Amino acid sequence: MSDRVLALLALLLAFPAVAIVALAAFWRRKPQRAPGWTGPFTPAAYPAFEHLVREELRRQGLEVEIDDGYATVPGRPGKYGLENLAQACALRERAQWPQIIEAHFAALRRAEAEREALGGARTFEQAAPLLAVRLWPAEFVAQIGPGALVYREDLPGLVTVLVYDLPETIQQVRPEEAAAWGRPGEELFALGLDNLRRKPRPEIRRVAMEGERRVTVLSGTSFFVASECLRLDHFPGCVGRYGAVVGVPTRHIMLAYPVDDAAALEAAGLLVPIVYGMCQQGPGSLSARLYWCYQGRFAEVPYRVEGKTVHIAPPEGLQALVRGH
Repeated sequence: MSDRVLALLALLLAFPAVAIVALAAFWRRKPQRAPGWTGPFTPAAYPAFEHLVREELRRQGLEVEIDDGYATVPGRPGKYGLENLAQACALRERAQWPQIIEAHFAALRRAEAEREALGGARTFEQAAPLLAVRLWPAEFVAQIGPGALVYREDLPGLVTVLVYDLPETIQQVRPEEAAAWGRPGEELFALGLDNLRRKPRPEIRRVAMEGERRVTVLSGTSFFVASECLRLDHFPGCVGRYGAVVGVPTRHIMLAYPVDDAAALEAAGLLVPIVYGMCQQGPGSLSARLYWCYQGRFAEVPYRVEGKTVHIAPPEGLQALVRGH
């Protein structure tokens, strides 16, 4: 086993047990499965999950069609995405799946009820303290429809969505609501980002890597932990002289390694299996990519894996800065 892999294992000892599973998921990657979405399940285990989803929705009087990770009700707009629910179930014993599925769809019903109960649109004064920003995979825009969201792109492959953080649920702000406030989009996103200060503060850990290197890990149950990557300078140990290498594998986790010199490039290679594995594991998967954040802008740090070796292809700007150090 290489020194790099050993260093990764040492790092993961400081993470929750799920991270060790995540690392194993990376190094034991299997060939692409045959067409047909099964989420985190094997093709043999998936039918049990789908059956329970159908049964729960049938209890609500809904007959659904399930295809490619989505449940749709014929004749109704919108879809129920099943990926996060599947990931949550895959982490638990099968006997717990019915309760997890019931709780998931109960939360969706509460969200729909809250929106219906609102009736008229909120004024800006009513909306301002509720605004927040949440990261979503970019493909969710196609699922919801770009005309139903107020969003922007800060990180490649992800979108930053303007939402209401309500007591029971999180709801996206509709474009017509935002337009009625007559405020520029930059102001709304800045307000939503600033409101993250009032959310439960994530747990912050400085986890040892090789030698004296430390990666800062933010984690918590909040759906907004990953959004904190847009406020990196508010957390000690995240940003170096030349920014940070950042991973947001799930909505509940953010990792940041400060960039001060070329050592950050090797650290990025150490982070790849962790970010990839955690994203595969979920729940709330966001991105298996690595990013370089510098002066408020994010660029992807591409990588490829050959056997058990990770090859990093840093952006030219990052290479120039660390080489000139």
